[in-house]
Amino acid sequence: MEHEVNKYMEKQAELETLRAQMKEKYIAFMEQNAELQQAINKVEEEMAVLKIQITADAVEIYHKTHEKKLYGGIGIREMLRLVYQDSTALEWAKEHDMALELDTKAFEKIVRAAPENFEGIVTLSKEITVTFPTKR
Repeated sequence: MEHEVNKYMEKQAELETLRAQMKEKYIAFMEQNAELQQAINKVEEEMAVLKIQITADAVEIYHKTHEKKLYGGIGIREMLRLVYQDSTALEWAKEHDMALELDTKAFEKIVRAAPENFEGIVTLSKEITVTFPTKR
């Protein structure tokens, strides 16, 4: 065992040395490519601003036209959001011999199938999401 422990300690020291070398090379690489990184950051910031504007425009167009497939692969996705109190949902589940504890996944599936049965228990609202293509 002594031999293995000593070997392990040697490997641990070797690993620390290698990691230090890697860190030095990484720092040098980042310094050599600082301008490129700045350019990347600038483009990412510009894209983020454009994405906010495109999202706002897409939602506005969707509300006017109900069109979900927009220019350039931009899309609209509607998701039904369920808002309810866990305690009320659990009470409903117990009344219908469905659970001793709330299975939210099963409960939400039932609500989505027959929302009219849950008036006063669950509030339904559509959530609009704008989707962006990965490549064009």
